[in-house]
Amino acid sequence: MDALNPESGLKPEADPEPGLDRRTRRNLLLLTCCQAVGQSCNTMMFAATGLSVITFYHHPEFANLPVTMQHLGVMIWVFPAALLMQRIGRSIGFRVGSLFGMAGATVMCIGLYTANFLVMCGGGLILGYAVACLQMYRFAAAELVPIQYRAKAISWVTAGGVAAARDRAEPRARDTRSDDAALRRDLRSHSGPACDRFYDHVFHQLPIGCTGGFDLEPG
Repeated sequence: MDALNPESGLKPEADPEPGLDRRTRRNLLLLTCCQAVGQSCNTMMFAATGLSVITFYHHPEFANLPVTMQHLGVMIWVFPAALLMQRIGRSIGFRVGSLFGMAGATVMCIGLYTANFLVMCGGGLILGYAVACLQMYRFAAAELVPIQYRAKAISWVTAGGVAAARDRAEPRARDTRSDDAALRRDLRSHSGPACDRFYDHVFHQLPIGCTGGFDLEPG
């Protein structure tokens, strides 16, 4: 409104909203790609760890313990990782997280190669630091942009997780009906007969193609 004539209804021109420069857009794209790759690898590890453990460990009920140790590692490392980034910056903090990720993956590979279950659990605990850093990419994106762009920046980086989920959920052409039967036999081999009806119910409730086959029938 005009200060000299309040009744005029004139409003001062608003300052144009500043846009994002090329460097900021590039950094946001890199954070989005890192989020997608990190979550995709993490999901692959969830699936591969349990299947790998049951090939050499005689207690299949503990097959997912390395994955559990990773979640425990996230709870342990998330606060130290945040404090470290507060002191030395996000850039170096993310590099430290990448080093922990490579170290944890190496330890888990050694444990799998030597058939050592405890070493694999230790590798999962180390990987927890890398996953804790992975959860902070969206905060780094919010710090890169002006306040009016923070919601969009966080959305862009979080969308990397959606891309990772789509990559893991993409149907494979080589899946056949025999894959479902093999999976059911594997589940039953590690459980008692009382669970047979439960597994049949679960498989019948799954959408077509979710397990790679069609028209599932109780075996």
